[in-house]
Amino acid sequence: MRPAKHKVRIRVPASTANLGPGFDCLGMALQLYNEFVLSIGGDTPLEVNVQGEDTEGIPLDGNNLVCRAMGRIFQIAGVEPEAMRLDITLHTPLARGLGSSASAIVGGMGVANAILGYPLSEEELLAEMIEMEGHPDNVVACFYGGLTASLVAEGKVIVRRYEPAETLRCVLVIPDYPIPTREARRVLPRKIAIKDAVFNISRIPFLLDMLRTGDLRLLDIVMDDRVHQPYRRSLIPDYDVIEAEAKRVGGAGVCISGAGPTLLIITDVASGQEVRAALEKALLPLPRKYSVQLVAPDLSGMTELEG
Repeated sequence: MRPAKHKVRIRVPASTANLGPGFDCLGMALQLYNEFVLSIGGDTPLEVNVQGEDTEGIPLDGNNLVCRAMGRIFQIAGVEPEAMRLDITLHTPLARGLGSSASAIVGGMGVANAILGYPLSEEELLAEMIEMEGHPDNVVACFYGGLTASLVAEGKVIVRRYEPAETLRCVLVIPDYPIPTREARRVLPRKIAIKDAVFNISRIPFLLDMLRTGDLRLLDIVMDDRVHQPYRRSLIPDYDVIEAEAKRVGGAGVCISGAGPTLLIITDVASGQEVRAALEKALLPLPRKYSVQLVAPDLSGMTELEG
């Protein structure tokens, strides 16, 4: 099989996973994007260029996660282009709980599949992405956009996608330090009490309904969690301060985004700017530095762009 195209450009959104009680199954795509451009040809077997935010230490060879994701698709298709150039533009900070690894996998497999003329179906491609990532929540949100619920059972990926309310907005409090996902998983207990499982399970349908309808009046209650956040908050030194301030200035619900350390504050279009500005001001005296961003949910997911 020869490449069907000479150049492919794909945009992949950031994502926030868990959303409180939906551990490893709920996700939502965000309007914060990485871009991946794969070109066939050149003077070297593989040229990798990375620009944008938080690029220090990213491998510029086949060890790059994007390249490894591409390689998996080339392996399945039984082809390896003689020379390739990969250009990556990053706007999603690494290891901050915003789906950076899922974005890399979705982007890498997406450009490889597209440049070969789509040898893998949508279902096959998604399954390979989840297999490499190890859990579906961020990958499914990146891939489809919107608000998603997903699970893998009996070798099948089961997905439900929902449209978040048009008025929904997300304030992201992004620290200047990373927490690797493996470290955030290491602090979790191996067993949980039945009452804690019920606590989380009972909240998920209400959470999905509120994020879809935009009725956020009881979101603080249904966004609570007893499975992972009580253990992970110890990894985020300013968690209590940020949570209290977010609620004080009008945030409807607060949770750890993915494995952290970013905190997600759900609000609406009417109060989003006010919540963002108030948090930004309140966090200035803290010793650690934070970026506070206001974003809307992404509805497009992985998108192939012109040019």
